[in-house]
Amino acid sequence: MRNSVLACGLSLSVFAGGVGLESRAQAQELACGGTYAVVLGDTLQNITDRVYGPDETYQKLYKANRAVVGPNPSLIEVGMVLNLPCPDDSAATASAAPATTPAQPQASGTAQTSGAVLFPQTDRPIRILTGTDWAPFQNQDQEQGGMITEIVAEGMRSAGGPESYKIDFINDYAAHLDTLIADGAYDLSFAWFRPNCDAPDRLSEDSRLRCTSLAWSDPLFEQIIGYFMRADDPNKPTVHSDLFGRTLCRPRGFDTFMMEDENLVEPNITLVRPISTIDCFELLLTGEVDAVVLASSVADDAISRLEAAGQIEDQPQLATIATMHAVTTINNPNAEQQLGVLNEGIRQLRENGKWFEIVQRHLVAHARNTAALRN
Repeated sequence: MRNSVLACGLSLSVFAGGVGLESRAQAQELACGGTYAVVLGDTLQNITDRVYGPDETYQKLYKANRAVVGPNPSLIEVGMVLNLPCPDDSAATASAAPATTPAQPQASGTAQTSGAVLFPQTDRPIRILTGTDWAPFQNQDQEQGGMITEIVAEGMRSAGGPESYKIDFINDYAAHLDTLIADGAYDLSFAWFRPNCDAPDRLSEDSRLRCTSLAWSDPLFEQIIGYFMRADDPNKPTVHSDLFGRTLCRPRGFDTFMMEDENLVEPNITLVRPISTIDCFELLLTGEVDAVVLASSVADDAISRLEAAGQIEDQPQLATIATMHAVTTINNPNAEQQLGVLNEGIRQLRENGKWFEIVQRHLVAHARNTAALRN
């Protein structure tokens, strides 16, 4: 038997000799304050659903077990023993019933195919838009256009059929939302981080607008947002507020909601916004900024290109998790149906294991490419 790797939203692993694991999971008591050994079919989210209820996200469970799970919450292994912390305001032992997946509502003017999929009756494919140069997620020069591109394409093929969609690469990300989606030239765009729309008072006007003006797909993937500092900086933060009074860098056009959620906004900090990720790290190395805020995979690429691995360190105590989605404008009359097709396709990929295969293949290839750059 070899260890299985499981994804946050996935009920699949590569496993040999796993007979009896389902009954073993049922035999374990799932209660806050205890521990739980991961078995075949587990995900951080479905463990969270069973312990805390379906309204909670897996982020609390991940933060309590980061040392065990590692830097990528999308992957857990069979046999890992997880702590199940109780909520701060309650030490009582409780177990929640497993969550059930609600059926997709049937909307008027749609045809029912492939189970619960909603597919708009239209004489043209769903027009989908993405950008490039964001390896391993979206990259026109990469296999299948990158990991998220392949997930979206496979999901659309699975739920809607091979003729149901068309994906184009346009690298002006700002134009995606402000023009191409808003004006109806395209139906969907991916991949976008979703702000914490449950706490609008913490968000900038731009982030709040995204909450109110966009319709969001189910998560396509989860990404670690890291804080990177010089290795020789003597003032390493333990909490986000330790960065107050300092200068942070995040490239122009990149969302800032993850910083807004931690009150890392001016005048609490000084925000520098150059054009590229490389620019941010060059400013960090010269001491012109104190920290760079970026998705970990993007940061790893930039650090490797600058050959600065020993000079820059991640600050895992500050890391946050952001979910990546496809979006459309709420003014799109087919928004519910089009997102329904994609959501159904993603659900099918997770159930049949294709989602995991795509993610693993791209992450392994990306890790090899990054290592080659370092060497």
